[in-house]
Amino acid sequence: MPESTPFNAGVPPPSLDTASSLSLPGFQTPALGPAAGGEQPSTLRDTNKKKTIDSAETAQKQMSKYKSKLMDAEAAKKVQKRTVKEWEKAFRKDNGRVPTLEDKHEVRDLYDTYQKRVQEVEKAEKKIAAFKLMSAGAGWAVE
Repeated sequence: MPESTPFNAGVPPPSLDTASSLSLPGFQTPALGPAAGGEQPSTLRDTNKKKTIDSAETAQKQMSKYKSKLMDAEAAKKVQKRTVKEWEKAFRKDNGRVPTLEDKHEVRDLYDTYQKRVQEVEKAEKKIAAFKLMSAGAGWAVE
């Protein structure tokens, strides 16, 4: 029976997102250590053979793209939140009361769009965090 260790090398804890679950282009979760065949891979490739992240410079460029997408998502979220707030303010002015859930249901698309923007921001943040972990595992410091 194998010796128990505090963690299994190369196997992420079930609570963490992996590169494959976040669809990070250019990355495949590498198999590490002697049990995986000996040497650690020098590059990380995804299963679709898209783009290879083979240097710190390439990793930094990819990180810049992810950060740009995050900034775009945050800006879109802010605009949509402002749209919702303006509708609520106009409703209070016109009706003399705060909108009820029934009133909000009439403009549900405003609220649904805002929730989509929130989810886009969260997804972008998760991709950045996962990419940082993958890059650190490859020995590249990206910010």
